[in-house]
Amino acid sequence: MQRSWSSKVIMALRPTSAFLSLFRSTCRPSRSSISAQKRCYAASSSRQLDPDTPSQVENDETRPLKTTKTTKTTKTNRIKATVGRPSHSAIFSPEYAENLPPLGEWRKYFPSSTATQQRVSVRKPETADQIANAFVPEGSKNKVIIECFPGPGQLTRSLLRLPKERIKRLIVMEDDTNYLKYLKPLEALDPRIKVLPINGSHWSSYRMLDELSLLEDVDKQVWDAGVHHQLQFISHIPTTVSGEQLVSQLFRNIPEKQWLFQYGRVPMNFILSTYLWERITASPDSKMRCKLGVIAQTVAECKEDLPYEVTQPFATHFHPAVTFQIADRMKRVGHPFQTVTAIPLEKQLIKEGSLDAWDFCVRRLFVQKATPLGKVLPTLAPGAQTLLKAITDINRPVNERLDVKKKKPNNMSSNDWSILVNAFIDWPFAPEDLSIDTMFLSNDR
Repeated sequence: MQRSWSSKVIMALRPTSAFLSLFRSTCRPSRSSISAQKRCYAASSSRQLDPDTPSQVENDETRPLKTTKTTKTTKTNRIKATVGRPSHSAIFSPEYAENLPPLGEWRKYFPSSTATQQRVSVRKPETADQIANAFVPEGSKNKVIIECFPGPGQLTRSLLRLPKERIKRLIVMEDDTNYLKYLKPLEALDPRIKVLPINGSHWSSYRMLDELSLLEDVDKQVWDAGVHHQLQFISHIPTTVSGEQLVSQLFRNIPEKQWLFQYGRVPMNFILSTYLWERITASPDSKMRCKLGVIAQTVAECKEDLPYEVTQPFATHFHPAVTFQIADRMKRVGHPFQTVTAIPLEKQLIKEGSLDAWDFCVRRLFVQKATPLGKVLPTLAPGAQTLLKAITDINRPVNERLDVKKKKPNNMSSNDWSILVNAFIDWPFAPEDLSIDTMFLSNDR
């Protein structure tokens, strides 16, 4: 049977085996090209690219992500995924440790993974320098700093570039193997830094500091001696539930003088999401008012370090840069981050040994946070309606009693909560078991 004209066209356009062989040999990267790529990176690593310059407006960090269908991961797919990823063993040597990969290539060098996809870290060197100067300003002397969740270490490098008299020792906690490759070489460049492959949200990590005698020369100050002059804590906060829990537990350790607060009023510096910051600082009667904010404002003075505008937009200053829209947009990576400081208050309304009572009352009453105290207080515990008389007694000074018709859990000040919790502590029929599920920091597994 004679072939149709369309069949003849298809046969004519079909590539020959010789052509396919030539095509494959041309597209396959050669060893020499990979070596050239290494040399190219080694030459460029001595300088940092500025993402604000016109030549870099469209790069891997700022280009919108494409939506693709989820495919089954196979060995072949994994091999294909690694093609084009830079080989960078050279930068692990001390001579290259001072600089990180060009900003436009961070997505290649620091690909997202399950462990790091919600780990935000500052990426722009100039921004990191501003943050370092804000956290450790001029006049600081012989600081011993613990830095957690540093990522590849842009802020770490900025801290080391500060005048040497400001920082005596920098203890870095990072357990991600890829990030560690960019942190460990710094030890060969500067004797002040110690990089530990541990997680900053585990109790055991801080026990290790004692075992290694890294804090043995840190003074233990009495609480009313002012802000600790030497010890300081700095951390990027992950945009996860565990990140918020970490911050909550750090605040909860202040009144009990546990963790680093055994040394005194140690300042904490956070790089965190604006969403979390608003929860911490929400005023009474604000929609953002929550249990975290109640405790935080009761135990510490919280303030911004750099103006909000300095760290905006997110994609310019932080990694990973995410440009797609998500439903819960304010809580996730890709949305506003800022720098803040929390300093423990000298006068603590939460007395030592009373934290469980505070946790119990705040947690229980916030279940009905918009309900007047006169109605919600009886739900605190069996017989708790008797507490109404104690907190409304007209024989008490005005500043020591509450208007249970106007006061609600979400509009109570720290002093209001103190009146209520102290009455609960004095109540002879208060429940004996006040425990809640504690997570400080996360359980070691």
